[in-house]
Formats: sequence, structure tokens, C-alpha cells
Amino acid sequence: MTVTKLYNGSDFDAIEKSAELLPKFHKIMEFGILSSQTNPFDPMEKAMAKGLPKIQHDFTFEFIGLIGLSDPIRINVKQSVANCYQADIRVVMITLIVYFIGLRLGYSSEEVRTMTFTTIIISNIPVILTNRSWSNNIFRIIATPNKAVLWVPGGAIFFLLLVLNVPFFLSLFQFQKLSLINMIICSLAGMTTIVWFEIYKLFKQKKSNLCRS
Repeated sequence: MTVTKLYNGSDFDAIEKSAELLPKFHKIMEFGILSSQTNPFDPMEKAMAKGLPKIQHDFTFEFIGLIGLSDPIRINVKQSVANCYQADIRVVMITLIVYFIGLRLGYSSEEVRTMTFTTIIISNIPVILTNRSWSNNIFRIIATPNKAVLWVPGGAIFFLLLVLNVPFFLSLFQFQKLSLINMIICSLAGMTTIVWFEIYKLFKQKKSNLCRS
């Protein structure tokens, strides 16, 4: 993130690497650079540290200016966003396949609804995990300790089991308790959403090893 423009209340200044900062913009830059959470140089932060006044008009501030910042998008963001869209499409496709297979096999509407919901939840868990790394495979990612990330799949699995086993939730969502076979089918279907990405990472790793050798 870099400073691109300054405004002191009357004049603008476009920041250039080779240009010297004009004296009339020194004050605003001092406030912008020196202010921090540990040392609130900014008067607003100092005032808030002492306690907020009863009304807005009790603030006595002087407008110094505005600092314009530039935070360009990283090079790989476009590809990451595209992969997220593709992951969502695959989750929907797998879910629809499970849905239509359930109808084709003559399952009840409650059981088909339950299998569809279960597949959606299970499909998103490996997608979240595998997108943590563009080089390591899913097994290495799981083996890498990360307490914060474990809360997401752990919480999802916990609430899924809760919904599928507590009679109140089964009745509320018009679900039906799934057999072990159907749970395995939903789990395997959900895991297939990351197969293409794992294959892609494998080929990428092999290509990287060949380039090094």
C-alpha cells in the first residue's frame, strides 16, 4: 500500500517517487506517518482514548487534509478468484448429480433433500482446505497444524451431525436420517470436488522439479 495523493484543504499533490514533497504537505504527512495504535498521534485517537464527548460538536478539530492510498491487486488474485468460481460450480454440479441419482433410485423427497444438503456441506470442507496451498497436496495440508482453520471444518461437521441426528432439526428441515451407505455416498461425492485441483498441483510440482533438475 502506497501514498498516491495528498489534499491539504485547498491543493492536491500527486506523489511521485522522484519528486520532493512540497512544504505545505509536510504537516499532513507527519500525522499520517506518526500515528499508530500504540502512539495515537492523531487527535481523534487521543480524544477517543480519553472518552467520547456527549455530542459531536464537542470535538474541536482542525482539518489538515486527506491522504490517498493505493493498494493494487496482487498478480495471482485474478486466478484465485477464477478458481473459487470454478470450485463453486463443481460443488453445484456434484450436488445436482447426487440429487438426480437419489430421485432416479426412488428415494423419498426427505431423503433426497437430506443427501443434497449433506453433499453441499461435505463438498465445501475439502475445497476450503485444499485452497490453503497451491503446491502442497491435501494430505500435507491436513497434517500441517493450523488451529484456526480446523475450527471451520470441525464446526461444519459438528453442526451437520447435529442436524442429521437430532429429531427436532430433522423435523424442522424436513430431513430424514441417512443410512451409513448414503452417508458414504455423500462423502465420496463431496471429496470429488477437489480431485482436479489435486491433479493440477501434482503436475505443477512435477514440472517444478523438472525445471530445477
